[in-house]
Amino acid sequence: LDVPYSTLQTIRNLFPDFWSPFYAGFGNRETDERSYRAVGVPEGKIFTINPASEVVCGCNKMSKVYTLSGINLLLDQMFPSLAKGQDLLEQEGYNSWNYWKMDLPEIDDEDV
Repeated sequence: LDVPYSTLQTIRNLFPDFWSPFYAGFGNRETDERSYRAVGVPEGKIFTINPASEVVCGCNKMSKVYTLSGINLLLDQMFPSLAKGQDLLEQEGYNSWNYWKMDLPEIDDEDV
């Protein structure tokens, strides 16, 4: 890891452990990808632009490749716009996992 990692780590250290200041990462080198992963950027939100100007998301066999103009199709899903006064945590909380998960059953103290 090189200078970008140390810069990202310095920024990361400004925030509490439970809060990540990084939502996604874009780079053009393998070291950029490693740096983003090291500071906690989710793998599905790390993008590398290769010499053919293709945007690659992911570093395994399931990688997705987009053109620079084609990545616009992901913008609304990957980077949802924030309405004035709306909290990012509120948007992250309303996703398919949270929407479809089942609530835990209520248990009375007598049942314990």
